[in-house]
Amino acid sequence: MKKTYKIVILTALILLLAFAPGCLGEAQETPTYPDAEKIDIPKDLSQDIFDEIGFEGIINAYKTTDTPDEIMDWYEEEMDNQEWTDIFSKAGIPFWEKENTLHGIQILEPDEAQEEFDVNKTVIITITIPPIEI
Repeated sequence: MKKTYKIVILTALILLLAFAPGCLGEAQETPTYPDAEKIDIPKDLSQDIFDEIGFEGIINAYKTTDTPDEIMDWYEEEMDNQEWTDIFSKAGIPFWEKENTLHGIQILEPDEAQEEFDVNKTVIITITIPPIEI
């Protein structure tokens, strides 16, 4: 569960950004890696994340046979094409912002994915935080 702590800390950081002034707006559709298959997030992992952040966010996981470099290259190009702003990268996890919607991805190599998801493929975890409604 060492990756869980990374996800929880970074998700909490996103939450802080979401509560910053001027965070109201409409949720933006976020890109999904092509041909990636959606998979279930283990209950303990998703519960840890939701307990830590305490808000309505969207966490998804996808598996693919592509390499982490191929995935990252695609996201960097696609996010730029869709006019998302690269706001920061922490511990190898990039985050983007568009009209106050935040989106981050974490890529797990097959050995890490096997440990966390019992999947022997590359896994992409996406964290999306829509604008806060007041």
